[in-house]
Formats: sequence, C-alpha cells, structure tokens
Amino acid sequence: MKTFSRTLLSLAAAALCLAACEEEADTSFRYENVPLESHDVVLAEQDVVDIAIGLPDGSYRVTSDDPAIVAAEIADGAIRLTAGKIGRTMVLLSDDGLRRARMQVEVKKLYELTLEALPAEQEELRLDNDGTPKELRILTGNGGYTAVSSDPEAVEARIVADPADERVCKLVLRGLSDAEGVTVRVTDAKRKTAAVAVRVTAPIRPILFDVQGPLTGEYRYGQTPAQITFRITSGNGGYRVLTSNAEVVTATLDAQVVTLTVQGDGGATITVTDAAEETHSIDLWVPLNTDDPTPRIAWDGYRACVSTAGASLRESIVTNPKHMYWDQLTDAGTDTYDVTFNGGWSNALECVGAANRKPGLTTTLGGVTTVYNDSNSPIRLQSLLLVKQVMPADGKPRLYYVTFSIADGREGFIVYSWTN
Repeated sequence: MKTFSRTLLSLAAAALCLAACEEEADTSFRYENVPLESHDVVLAEQDVVDIAIGLPDGSYRVTSDDPAIVAAEIADGAIRLTAGKIGRTMVLLSDDGLRRARMQVEVKKLYELTLEALPAEQEELRLDNDGTPKELRILTGNGGYTAVSSDPEAVEARIVADPADERVCKLVLRGLSDAEGVTVRVTDAKRKTAAVAVRVTAPIRPILFDVQGPLTGEYRYGQTPAQITFRITSGNGGYRVLTSNAEVVTATLDAQVVTLTVQGDGGATITVTDAAEETHSIDLWVPLNTDDPTPRIAWDGYRACVSTAGASLRESIVTNPKHMYWDQLTDAGTDTYDVTFNGGWSNALECVGAANRKPGLTTTLGGVTTVYNDSNSPIRLQSLLLVKQVMPADGKPRLYYVTFSIADGREGFIVYSWTN
C-alpha cells in the first residue's frame, strides 16, 4: 500500500513538471538576426553613411549607445549613421517582432591630405625624362589613395606602400617625355586631395669644377691684384657666378672659365649657378696682409673694415687682459667680436700654450654668445698669433695684427687700432 502511494506521488510530480515545461516553452522567444551590409563600420569625423538592411521591413527602430559618437536613424530603408566625436560605440537594430541586429561603429579622426614638401624654393618637382623615379611621402591622409596625372604620357603616377611599413604610402612619379605644367593629384578615401606640379626635362648634370676647394689667394696691397682661374667641367649651360664678399674677391665668367680677382684679405664663397638652377660653390681664403694699415676683421663669413656700414672699433685700454672689440650694427641689434689675450705684446708670439696668456675669441651674434679658448671651450682655440705691432712715429694710433683659428678649421684675423 505504501509503495502504491509513492508511485502515485511520483506520477503527480512528473505531470506537474511536464505542465510547467510546456508553459515555459510556450513563453520563450527565438530572435532572428538581421543581416546588415556591415556589422563593423569605420567612419571619419563628419561622415554620413547608409548601411543597407538585409531584411526589408517598415517597422525597424535603431538606437546608438552613444549618440555623441554616432547618431543613428532609419532613412530610405537603411540605417543612416552620422559621425560625431572620435570614439567607438554599438548601434542596435530591432523591430516590433523578433528581428535584431548589432553593429560596432568606430569614428576616427578626419585628416587633411598632405604630401612631403618639395625642396626649398621649388614650386614644381622636376623629373628626368629617362623614367628615373622620384618619391614623395604621404604625410597625412585617410587611406585608400589614388593618383592621377594630367598628362599620363609624360608623367606616370602611382601609389605604393612602404616595404618597411605598409601603413606608410608614397607617391611615385616617373618622367616619360619632356613636358611642362603637368599636375598630379592624389585623392584619399574621404575625397581629400593634394596636388603637385611637375615638369619633365632631360637629366640634369651636376656642376663640377676642375679644382677642389678651399682655394687660397694672395692679397697684394697697393699692387696689381692677384688672379685665380678655374674651369667649369660639367653643368647645364647658362652659367652665372656670384661672390659672397666683393671686398675680398670679385668674379667674372668667360665661356666656362671663372676668373677670381683678389681685392682684399679674408674669406669668401664663390657660387656658380646654371640654367637648370643647379649650383656649386667653392670657398676662398686670403691670408692676412700686414702691409695694409686699414683696421678690419674677418671671421666665419663676416668681413668688414672701418668703412663698412655699421662697423666700428670700440675704445679699449691697453691693460691686462687686453681686449680688441669690434662691433657690427644689425637690424636685430649689435653683434660683437672680442679678441683677448694677457701680457705684453711680442711680434710673432703664439699665445695658445704660452704661460698665462689666456687667449680667447668671444662672439655675440644675434644675442647668442660663443666662447673659444684653449682650455675648456667646446671648440678649442688652436691658434692666436700676435703677428705684428706698428708704432707710428708721428703719433698716429698703434696698429696690431692678430690671426686666430679654431679646432674645426675656421680661421680669421683682426687688424686693430689702439688709441689708449
């Protein structure tokens, strides 16, 4: 009897469980995933993009977890996304039934398209007509680059990835035939554009001389000026020559021969330019002439005498340490050159290494002071030579000739007039 009762109870429990399971099955839902054109969308700032819905239905709703990143709406039967601030969020699609879809959306920064700049002072890129390629890096942009040449028969243009970093792209250009005024336009995936002007010519030859610099000249005070000649052995014709300091040297050109006429001591740079705007320079150094009584100074491209506009000697007292000050007035203020040494004067005396001489050259150029000495300066003073002292018998100011050089090879001099 007890066994029969337990059996009845088990049957009743099973019936109740079956009823409950059937009720639960009746209330469960099976959602239908809606196919979308993309479930992982990347936008740039300000983009507006429609994403097609794979199951057309007029009752869809769409929401964005963060409308500040991307706003979402149903428009023309698609999900319309409007990019806002940079970030990442989820967009959810649903309808009144059981259709659902999720989409991850990322908004990235929108970049302007910029290319590597052309060399200084060049407004167009020159290509050789033999097909030699030139490259310009794409500095900023939004990917998906294309390049179009306005004259593809003269200039070939293509985009290539950098083998070392596929995220970096380059514009590769090849000249195929002579041409002027060609435009190559690069466009990215966000329709940003950048353009470069191109011309194609025969290959340009470098300018070469039959001598190598630096040259050394001779200043003949009160005599027929010394001359130096050299020949242009390579270039593109249409040559012109320019000297950086006509007080030191003048330059003339006859065919391909450059003639330099030495006018004074000091340094100068002679530059030859040709019709293709190629340039080549050579330096000239003319050692100090101790026959010329004109107070003057030469150092690191600067050369002036007492008649140079804005140049002047500063009054100095002949006490230790001795200072020879030279000032040059500029638009930004006053540049100063100070040659100093200790002790008495002795012709042909090398102060570097001499006991207690403490030689030095100090320049203040554009507000920046640089010290050269023989003890602790970053660039050491190699020589400061007291070359010659002139003591006029008629009471005129004494003249002092001093040369100096530093460890990097630069050299100069000062001819100073002491009145005290």
